[in-house]
Amino acid sequence: MKKVLSIIMAVALLCTVIITANADAGTATITGDDAIAIGSSKDYTISISGCADATSVAVAFSCGESFSITAGSWLKSGTMSTVDLEKNKAGLGLLASPNINGDLFKLTVKADDVAATAQDLTVTVTAKNGANVIFEKTVTKALTAACAEHTFGDWSQKTAATCTKPEVEHRVCSVCGYEETKEVGAVLEHSFGEWQVTTPATCTTAGEETRTCTRECGEPGATETRPINALGHNFGEWTETTPATCTTAGVETRTCTRECGEEGATETRPIAALGHDWGEWVVVKEATDTEMGLKQRVCKNNSEHTETLDIPITYKITEGDKADYKAADKQDFVVASSADPAKFLALEIDGKMVDPSNFTVDPDYTKITIKAEYMATLAAGPHDVTIVSTDGAANTTVEVEAIPAPATEEETESENTSPKTGANSMVELWIMLSILAAGAYVTTYLVKKSKAN
Repeated sequence: MKKVLSIIMAVALLCTVIITANADAGTATITGDDAIAIGSSKDYTISISGCADATSVAVAFSCGESFSITAGSWLKSGTMSTVDLEKNKAGLGLLASPNINGDLFKLTVKADDVAATAQDLTVTVTAKNGANVIFEKTVTKALTAACAEHTFGDWSQKTAATCTKPEVEHRVCSVCGYEETKEVGAVLEHSFGEWQVTTPATCTTAGEETRTCTRECGEPGATETRPINALGHNFGEWTETTPATCTTAGVETRTCTRECGEEGATETRPIAALGHDWGEWVVVKEATDTEMGLKQRVCKNNSEHTETLDIPITYKITEGDKADYKAADKQDFVVASSADPAKFLALEIDGKMVDPSNFTVDPDYTKITIKAEYMATLAAGPHDVTIVSTDGAANTTVEVEAIPAPATEEETESENTSPKTGANSMVELWIMLSILAAGAYVTTYLVKKSKAN
């Protein structure tokens, strides 16, 4: 019976027509030590994951010439189980459980001789469901064969320190050739040269400069870069490109001296309008007492720019010109102009407009009657009087005489008690003479009348 089962298993393993079904899915691993002492053996476990339900599984294994596989055993159960160490393969069929994930197979490996370099333990796992391959993975593990106790020589330099790596020393076992290494000291760090411009900066774009390790190590960080700030425009002097006029602003411009042609390389700014610079007024036509005059001034910046201004008519004062006004009389004051009464605007005294309630205007001609009450408010002395019309004015002055102040009681008493001499005596003499003359006249008249009768 066992012979029949073996034949069936062999047929299944050697079948050349295999239909695969997602055989790339899942993983396989080998677990165990990396080093085996010469003459010693160690176990290695082959595990899989991600495999679908299977009906059979096979493993094939091999190792380097310094090692030998001394035993193999399945870690899963199945009715049909084989391990062939001569052919380095094993098979398991009629599985007790279709789930074969986890620890699957165990190998025992022996180190027979010194291995100058690591040698691979290679295992291929193939799982099937019926005739379909549902899982197939090959996994390796590097093994080294070493002395159980190494015989090392002295430490010596293996590699010199570099900019990024420290010096490495090593020693080698004289029996198995096993090598031990260790790092010694610190890294050298990069020795940079001077910064060199690799991309020149422009007015608006940053540049770049670079420095490189002088040891030409080619290691990480052996080249450094840093930005160069954009230069910014280097403007020349402002130049007038559009002159300003009296009424229009001008423009002045400046340009980057590097002639970069980049954005912002030309700037403009306004020049304020000059405004008119007027000369003196010049009378073109003198005003009269019947017609307005004209005066003109010319802009010094542009002779085509002129201004004209009417000169008001100098109307005549037809009444009240340079008059004297006695405040004691308490009379209205009359002043008149030769202007048309329809053009009358205002009356001014000493440059101040007089309220219309203080005067009246004759509707037939420009005759102004200033009320006595207002005249009484003017101080003694001369006052300017102006009759303002729409197209001119008439000017004069009035001299206001002050009202004599009344005598005080002391002054009156003093006059009554003072001796009547000088001028007072002469007055009394004239009064007496007048009385005598009047008496003589009356007497003569009466005598003549009696003779006539």
